[in-house]
Amino acid sequence: MLRAEKGSSTFPERHYGAAAMVMTPWGLAADLRERKLSPGAGIPAAEIERSQRERLYGAMVACVAVAGYDRTSVADLLEVSGVSRRTFYELFRDKEDCFVAHLRSVTARGIAVRSPCSREGIRGG
Repeated sequence: MLRAEKGSSTFPERHYGAAAMVMTPWGLAADLRERKLSPGAGIPAAEIERSQRERLYGAMVACVAVAGYDRTSVADLLEVSGVSRRTFYELFRDKEDCFVAHLRSVTARGIAVRSPCSREGIRGG
């Protein structure tokens, strides 16, 4: 976990603080938990799931930026995102599945935002 416990083999708490300061495509990592939506408040289930995924993707960016992929655990992602372990495993098989889904999301966002052909009227040929 990023937030080291006494006697744990994880890296020091200062790394959690560093991860919290990472700016992700979904906002500052320290603010991801605040984006939690309450189920049952008239919010569609799809919107809640989207929020959970985005918070996990943001946590992935922050944790990997600070500790690297190998040293990032599911527990780290849960700590930063505020998503429950149960929900994580309802959405993803494992850390790798979450990471790949995150890459697809970032790539799709980049393509939608940076498509020079559609913005400038350039045609392939």
